[in-house]
Amino acid sequence: MVKILRFVTSNVSKCMGRIAIQFYRFASKRHSFRVLLNHVPLSMLKIGGNIAGSSLESSFIENPSHGTIGLIVQSGSMKIILLNQLAKEGLGLSRLIYYYDRMKRGCDESEFIEELAQDPKTKVILFCTESISHGRRFMIASSKATASKPIVVFKSGRSEVAARAVSSHVGSLAGSDAIYNAAFRQSGCLRVDTIEELIDSAKALSFQQPAKGKKVGILTNGGGAGIVAADACLNKGLEVPALSQSIRECFKKEIPLFSGVTNPLDLKVLATAEVYANAIDCLLTSDEVDLIILMVYPTPALDVDKFVGLILKLQRKFTKPLVICGSGSDKFIDRLRALESSNIPVYILPERAVSGASALAYFGRVQEKIK
Repeated sequence: MVKILRFVTSNVSKCMGRIAIQFYRFASKRHSFRVLLNHVPLSMLKIGGNIAGSSLESSFIENPSHGTIGLIVQSGSMKIILLNQLAKEGLGLSRLIYYYDRMKRGCDESEFIEELAQDPKTKVILFCTESISHGRRFMIASSKATASKPIVVFKSGRSEVAARAVSSHVGSLAGSDAIYNAAFRQSGCLRVDTIEELIDSAKALSFQQPAKGKKVGILTNGGGAGIVAADACLNKGLEVPALSQSIRECFKKEIPLFSGVTNPLDLKVLATAEVYANAIDCLLTSDEVDLIILMVYPTPALDVDKFVGLILKLQRKFTKPLVICGSGSDKFIDRLRALESSNIPVYILPERAVSGASALAYFGRVQEKIK
């Protein structure tokens, strides 16, 4: 009798596990947000003290909320990575297209781009792929889409070793990486090198409008961090111009006891929230910079709550994109992140803030060419 019960329990558990997996596959093919975050309830999977298919449930513990980012992803594992990272950054999705199965039914990348280009809830398109099956159609669809919406691409399979893996994984040739680079550039897509850059670009583009140029003004109360940001800007092809006499006069007038105006502009450890506000005001009224990276670190002189309040008051005067970079305790960062509710992106590391700024500058140039 015991053996019979064990046999029945084991087979029922396996059957429920198969049902759960089939349900997951079915839901993955749907595109509405209602099934984006689908989970089979644990109560349905718990048979004989075991949880069938528990790995499916635990894969998506971190889930993005509703938002303006449309995600097209080819790989199941990359879908897991991106959903978790987007959720941790507080970024929301408008649509998810997981297209591995759809490719088998004759769909191609151009159709996915067209879907999101026409979706009114999607502001930014993220495209994560290993290969593109119909390059010409993809370029046509992307060129049309980037006239109104940024497309950020993470294309893996660059090296010879990775290209072999692509062929094994998706059953197609990876193609020349130089050709991919040219295709993305000509169609107005921004290709990034890392998943981190993909997330950073998505954050900036979903919060801010593209910049009108690539000249960056850097404000900081930590000189060393400002230097790191300046180096990262130059590596990304951005400009960190020297400031003219007129803007120097503005700084000297608005910032008491300040001397040595340059870019990056080091406000020193004595900088208060009011000093930051006055410095930003000077840059906002100048045509010498197209976007601002504002770096802030905890000091005895800085009241972070007052800083956040003054930035929010200044926001109505913003004529150029603003990116925040700051580091400190969790409490300090949480207070800075209050700015994100007003569409001002906050980054922890200088290089990541520059990645976001670079995306804003890139798509500003794309839109200018289209005009």
